[in-house]
Amino acid sequence: MSTIFLKIIRFTRYFVIGVAFIAASTYGWWPSVPPRFNQSATISPANVNHIIRYLSEDIGPRNYINYDHLKKASEFITQMFTSLILKKLPLLSRD
Repeated sequence: MSTIFLKIIRFTRYFVIGVAFIAASTYGWWPSVPPRFNQSATISPANVNHIIRYLSEDIGPRNYINYDHLKKASEFITQMFTSLILKKLPLLSRD
């Protein structure tokens, strides 16, 4: 056999092994089923106005100087997103 043919076979083998390794190592990083969202939690213009006023007026400036304000805003935003998600489905459940 020619050396070029052997190099092509070797390259193909390493390529397939590499793709298989990448596919196996990243399995499970992405959820196969998206999370279910709470359908009763609607965001109306009044709610958006309330959120914006709370972040801008009640909490105030958010930067490294006002780190407590930044943490408070982070907790509020996390709470808002958490309230929108009803529950996250397990990855392996197919019920």
